[in-house]
Amino acid sequence: MDPINGAYELDEANAQESVNHLAEVCKTATARGEEKQIQAVSWLLWFHHSCPEILDQVVYCRRGSGLVPRLVKNGLVTIIETHQRGVKGMPAKVVMLTKAGLELAETHSTSQTHYDLNPARVNMATLRHDLLVQSLTLARYQAEKIVSFTTEHEMGEKHIAEKRPDAVWFYEDGKKAMVEVELTGKFGRPFDEFVYRVILALHREQYDYLILFSQSQAIIERYSAALKPGQLIHLWRKNSQRKWAIESSHPIPESVHGKIKCEVIS
Repeated sequence: MDPINGAYELDEANAQESVNHLAEVCKTATARGEEKQIQAVSWLLWFHHSCPEILDQVVYCRRGSGLVPRLVKNGLVTIIETHQRGVKGMPAKVVMLTKAGLELAETHSTSQTHYDLNPARVNMATLRHDLLVQSLTLARYQAEKIVSFTTEHEMGEKHIAEKRPDAVWFYEDGKKAMVEVELTGKFGRPFDEFVYRVILALHREQYDYLILFSQSQAIIERYSAALKPGQLIHLWRKNSQRKWAIESSHPIPESVHGKIKCEVIS
């Protein structure tokens, strides 16, 4: 065999193999990129809005990976400036779906969720709370401590007469927990209504657990004490003067014992 021709044939074969490998790598990279897009828009469909830092974590990207700019370029999301740069716990930008992003998310969704495309739908007053719920849920899900979850946004108006949790977490054993994040403590009638609705949901076995998170040790201690069996639940009603007043008080039943977990988070 001609060593020159033989060498040429070997190099050509190697070159073709490299081209095929590169094509496969590109195909895989494209598929991976599309998968990340679907994961990101699905997260936004579930929670309605998020921030670039959380979306990077959703698709297991390093922070500042360029995911959100690519989503913007592809017309799938829109950016809202928060004007809160430097404020602890507040992102500089909020991410929402566009009509195209919503269509992509719904194509890959197993259920329908009403999605308001109006940026005014984002409540800046509760944004820090909303993102903390997302971070807690994502951390538990990626650590495989829960198998799935339902968001407050997904629940929509269905739970309006009941206590609509910030999120619901589902466990491998079939149990489910209502999740509440309290950044500022409730007092008076709002606090009593919170306690009543939470206890009612647990007593009726709509949920197996309540998991309450707060960054305040004082809130955790006060809520923990108020939610113990035997403590009084105050029911309010408007009196003849159309003013709210306590109508009756009832002890928290023993049936909720061991079902309430309170945790301080940083």
